[in-house]
Amino acid sequence: MTTIDGLRARMAAQGLDALIGMSPENVAYTIGFLVPSHPVNRHRRTISVVTADGRSVLIVVSVEAPLARERSAIRDVRAYDQFKDAPMRVLADCIAELGLERGRLGLELDYMPAGDYLQLSSTLTGAEFVPSRELFLAARMIKNEVEIDRLRRIARITDAAEAAAVERFQVGMTEKQLAAVITDAVLSNGGDAVRSNIGSGPRSGIVNPKPADRAIVQGDVVRIEILATLENHQSNVTRTAVVGEPTSEQARIWNVLMEAREEALKLLAPGTPAKLLWQAYASHCRSKGLEPTLSFLGHGIGLTGHEEPYLTADTEIILQPGTVLTYEPFFMVPGEMGFHIEDMFLVTDGGYELMSDVTTNESLIRLA
Repeated sequence: MTTIDGLRARMAAQGLDALIGMSPENVAYTIGFLVPSHPVNRHRRTISVVTADGRSVLIVVSVEAPLARERSAIRDVRAYDQFKDAPMRVLADCIAELGLERGRLGLELDYMPAGDYLQLSSTLTGAEFVPSRELFLAARMIKNEVEIDRLRRIARITDAAEAAAVERFQVGMTEKQLAAVITDAVLSNGGDAVRSNIGSGPRSGIVNPKPADRAIVQGDVVRIEILATLENHQSNVTRTAVVGEPTSEQARIWNVLMEAREEALKLLAPGTPAKLLWQAYASHCRSKGLEPTLSFLGHGIGLTGHEEPYLTADTEIILQPGTVLTYEPFFMVPGEMGFHIEDMFLVTDGGYELMSDVTTNESLIRLA
């Protein structure tokens, strides 16, 4: 079954006549590739239209049309001039041509600019617009073999960059210098893009620390989070280290987090409600006197860094084979130190596969 076939099946369940994609991730999911200017030039609208009766159209700015015709899974590509044409008028004309001006249309109301919605709704006055966020999220949650291959490759590339950071670290190196090592490792090994969050010493207690000019010194806790991209699919891998020997308190905190992770991993299998993973993790942490800093254990990952399912106390989603998600035990002592491990897992028919399998962080990593 193709991606578009899967979307049509979900459309049928909701009684939709057409599904309209507008965000970079959902258009990319529908057509099989990311139009290059879509995420960076939002005024250039890129729009996918999939109908229940088997038709589909891609609307794209004229400068991107040749590439779109070459790579898009949708063969009917309509180009518009960004300086002369109004994209919502082009979309409305397309819907009318498809005979769906009074149809039930799935629309990304959580992404669509208000101005676009006002233009479209004032033209398609007979149409019913239905929020489609949940439909897209549910479809994207179950990865196909192509997506799994990309995520597996970028997970390993990212984890190998963690190993490079540890290997090339020197006391006195700044966080930005360590970030440069990571960038080189990811790009040299085939990744397309990368950013990192690095916090050392007191900065390790910041949730998302951008690399700074701070020199990393003896005794520092160092958190290294790497977020990389391969063919528009994302990774998220984190390791925590100490420069020198960890203190007894640092070792205790880490051991509790790893024990809690292990309790949650025992439940990682198809058929498990996502909330049970959180419950197992949080219960163990609390039994040892640690209150988790985050209100979730992990999250889905794919075309974006955070997708469904979130592993929270209230998530009712039942895990299925093909789901790719992270586990990220996380405990912060603000202004002092922070601890964080994050790995990527694939839910399989029989349990799970660890995708970021290059390095281990069962114990705190020792730097220099």
